[in-house]
Amino acid sequence: MIKFKYLITLAFITTAILSQPKISVDKTELNLGDVYSGAKKKARVIIKNIGNDTLKINEVHSSCGCTAIKKPEKPLPPKQSDEMEIEFNSAGYHQGTITKYAYINSNDPISPFVTIKLIINVKEELVSIDNRPELIFDNIQPGVSAVKEMKLKNSTDKTIKITGFQLSSPVISIKMAKQVVKPNDTLAIEVTVTPQKEGYWTEKVTLETDSKNQPKMELRISYMCIKSEQK
Repeated sequence: MIKFKYLITLAFITTAILSQPKISVDKTELNLGDVYSGAKKKARVIIKNIGNDTLKINEVHSSCGCTAIKKPEKPLPPKQSDEMEIEFNSAGYHQGTITKYAYINSNDPISPFVTIKLIINVKEELVSIDNRPELIFDNIQPGVSAVKEMKLKNSTDKTIKITGFQLSSPVISIKMAKQVVKPNDTLAIEVTVTPQKEGYWTEKVTLETDSKNQPKMELRISYMCIKSEQK
């Protein structure tokens, strides 16, 4: 009798083990290639249920807000598959190779978590000559102006025209000696910051160009505003 109960229990356990969902993805690494700063690029991952019970995708999320993920809407029966769309937004990123991650959480009891690695080569047409696409101002007093210069080089084989610009705050102003930048030529941008409030602030200058590859380019401006000590 004991042996019979043992066999029944073993049969239930074996059935439970065999009747499980199992997640499989066609890629665990995605190379998105070249993406011009400010542009978006999509990729797709095929998710398949290679188990014997319904697979449910509980949650998907990314390592950064720049990466959006659209998970499958319906559970996957055994042997069925669906697409997961991943979109990377390069706004605010500058030239260089970056790595991001997408995470999948499912009801697979053995491997509930799957990580997808994304590799992106961000390109720019106007490149900071010192590889620092950010100006940092330290210890400016309220109402006092500070000036710094940023230089950008045209890394393409075509002429780029600056058609306009946008400022994120009225405390920032810029001057440019020219609007047309020839190949390998340099554009100098004079940035003036006149803060009004204490604190650490981050603003941006958005250059608008006639380039189809990169019609907009963001420059980050950070500054610390403090009051002088009273004697």
